[in-house]
Amino acid sequence: MKLIIGNTNFQGVHPPNICPHCHVANNPKYKFAEQTKDTDGEDSNISVWQCASQKCLRLFVAIYKRVEDKPKLIRFLNGYPKGPDFPKPIKELKHGELDENGDAIQSKFIKTYLQSLEA
Repeated sequence: MKLIIGNTNFQGVHPPNICPHCHVANNPKYKFAEQTKDTDGEDSNISVWQCASQKCLRLFVAIYKRVEDKPKLIRFLNGYPKGPDFPKPIKELKHGELDENGDAIQSKFIKTYLQSLEA
């Protein structure tokens, strides 16, 4: 399989070896790939795969980035925020109370939200 990340073409990229839906190790079928940028602005490539398990056959999306001059599968995209990349207004939410130094206390929203994503 061929991927383009930034200005570099990579040949013979290893496909994901496990389906994020059914968690069965297999050799998924390649469907589509497109060069893009991740939410942090880094060059990346998004690819669409189909699980090879006859019980699943679902499509899934994977994101690759260049790491140490090689393409690396970073994560599967599932529609959820990837976590710590919240917009600045969300990151700076304050609780409405002051700590012992008189500074506004950071909201527990981000911590609680991240914990709920892991559950």
